[in-house]
Amino acid sequence: MKKAILCISILAMIFSLSACDDIKMVQNSFQKEKTRNTEQLGDQPMDVFKKGDLKMENGEYNIYASFSNFLAARYHYISVFYFQGVRNEPEFHLVEGEEYLKEGFTPEEFDFIRHVMKIANGGTHFPEVDKPVKTLAPLILKTMEIYNEAAAYGQAETYKNDHYEGAKEIHSRLFPLVESSKAPLLEYKRAIDELSSKKMEEEIQAMKERGYIIRYNMLKLFSLRNQIMDEIINQNLVQEEMIKLDLSNIRPAYEEFLATL
Repeated sequence: MKKAILCISILAMIFSLSACDDIKMVQNSFQKEKTRNTEQLGDQPMDVFKKGDLKMENGEYNIYASFSNFLAARYHYISVFYFQGVRNEPEFHLVEGEEYLKEGFTPEEFDFIRHVMKIANGGTHFPEVDKPVKTLAPLILKTMEIYNEAAAYGQAETYKNDHYEGAKEIHSRLFPLVESSKAPLLEYKRAIDELSSKKMEEEIQAMKERGYIIRYNMLKLFSLRNQIMDEIINQNLVQEEMIKLDLSNIRPAYEEFLATL
């Protein structure tokens, strides 16, 4: 009974905190106050250089964060849409009762991926992320191009005339690309997750040192929530199986979460 109550409490905590605005809201608020303090104190020449360097670093990080969001949202959406209509296997086979892809990527999205490739190739403050991006981004770009070929084919309903011969040819090029991007995608995810955790810890520590207690606690709560969510996801349980949740790694983070509130 106690375990069931704890599981429910953990899920309620996650959902309630997930309803908050994105963590960037907290970071932006902190940045604004820090900027005001800097303006009041004035900048020395070296401070100006450091401030500009930090701004560039944050800009690079935000681009990679946006790249992650794109992969998790739009890119994932188009991929799911395609493979709802076509079986996820080397040979082309339609899924009965489903539609062939008719939606593709926008020119702006292509431009964004090219920009990501450009900054990765030029080198950022995060070489550990640059490396997987250099491999992954060109694969993503090429895959997007073929998805758009498929979408144009679907929009024109060419399959009515060629009995999906064109779709078979498109799939023969698309499927190997999707498969070859899986390993680089995992490598990139590991790198960006490690960087994000590091950045969050730096923000948390900076807020603590500067006495921004409320913001420090907010970031800490987000960090603990993410730890708990990652552990739940890693256990790969469906909603009905939550009572089977292994709490050994979750309980300490949950107790720390409660202590921070």
